[in-house]
Amino acid sequence: MPKYKNLDSRTAIVHQTPDSNWKPKNSKTEWWYAAGKLTDENNNIYFYQFTVFHTVRLGAQLYITHVAISDYQSKEHLFEEKIYFPHKKHNFTEDIIHLGKNIISLKNNQIVINVNSKNIKFNLVSKSIKPAVWHGNNGIISMGNPEKSNKNSFYYSFTNMNTTGSISFTNKNGESINLIVEGNTWFDRQWGEFAKETWNWFSLKFNDGEEVMLYGFPDTDYKTATYITKDGSAIQFNDFNYLPNKSIKIKKILIGHEWYIKIPIKEQEYILEPLCENDVNPNIVHNYWEGLCKILNSKGELKGWAVIEVTK
Repeated sequence: MPKYKNLDSRTAIVHQTPDSNWKPKNSKTEWWYAAGKLTDENNNIYFYQFTVFHTVRLGAQLYITHVAISDYQSKEHLFEEKIYFPHKKHNFTEDIIHLGKNIISLKNNQIVINVNSKNIKFNLVSKSIKPAVWHGNNGIISMGNPEKSNKNSFYYSFTNMNTTGSISFTNKNGESINLIVEGNTWFDRQWGEFAKETWNWFSLKFNDGEEVMLYGFPDTDYKTATYITKDGSAIQFNDFNYLPNKSIKIKKILIGHEWYIKIPIKEQEYILEPLCENDVNPNIVHNYWEGLCKILNSKGELKGWAVIEVTK
């Protein structure tokens, strides 16, 4: 597992390709993250999330999975977390992360997810219609403190992936729901020497085939963003603002819920309106809100869909 020391370099960094950076690294913190909007054959809307976290401290390793689904018809949100210690039954190769009954793999810009959690199952195939995007400066972004190289990370995304497959879950009434679905996925791969931070993250998918990633760190003034054009070109910027219009309380901490954002591109001002306030993921590291939002312009017109992850 190669360890990257010179994360603050402004010269060429050998980040290679998404495929060559799939396997776990010997960095303090890393994750594989997939989330998106799905619809069933009746056009009912669902949100799904699958994240594998990997942390290395003093030579000891730990893996954590977060699995979530939101049924916006019943306003029900399911979230499950599980901790894994390295085991010979786990398999980590150049294209496969295999933990217990969960597998996420990457090959030829296609990601396959097979999740078998307690009450949630995913069998999804996502094919990217754009190449992966490296964020920041040659794939490097700061995690809130740009003057400290140990707060930096490597970060790439597949921002627009057509998704098909099936999801299953057991609802609050004990009923088993099994659905054939299709939709769109945003995938992130990120790693670095940074430790715990507080962040607000926004992934915006516009109906015209363009995307925007916004990353803010509320404990500092640092923020960064990427604009991905229709042809897959990435343009970095940091002159944006975001403010919560509404907040919810999670264990006595106020977390932004509905958001106003202002960006220097497209129509500039938007409201991110959540489909439901119940999309809360309580866990051992960070309690956070993660869910699907409408992207509305100043006239209230639907311009796309966003997935946001906020901790403050």
